[in-house]
Amino acid sequence: MFNVLRQFSGDNKYVFQPMRDSRFPHLDPRAINNYLRNLGYKDKLRAHGWRSTALTTGIDFLKCESDVIRKQMGHLPEGKVSQAYDNSLRLDERRVFMEKWCQLLVESGLDV
Repeated sequence: MFNVLRQFSGDNKYVFQPMRDSRFPHLDPRAINNYLRNLGYKDKLRAHGWRSTALTTGIDFLKCESDVIRKQMGHLPEGKVSQAYDNSLRLDERRVFMEKWCQLLVESGLDV
C-alpha cells in the first residue's frame, strides 16, 4: 500500500500534503471540517462524527463487535481495570471488520 501512496506523495514524509501555503508540513488538521462546512454540513456533521458512523454501521449492518471496531479506531478499553489488563490486539477480527467495511463502501459506489 505504501508503494501506491508513494506514487501520489513521492518521498515526502506525509501522505497528505498541504493544499496551499500552510504553517503545517501536512494537510491542515481543520481541512476536513472546513470541507464539510463548505458542502453545507455546518452544525450538522464534523469529521469526528464519522467515528460514530463507522461504529454504528459496523455493529448494525456488518455485525461486528463494538470492542473490535473501537480497537480499530484506536480507542482504549473501557474502565481502568480493562485498560490495565487488556492488551489484546484482535488483529484477525479487525481485519475482518476492515474487509467488510471496504466491501460495503465499494457496494455503495466507492470507485477504487
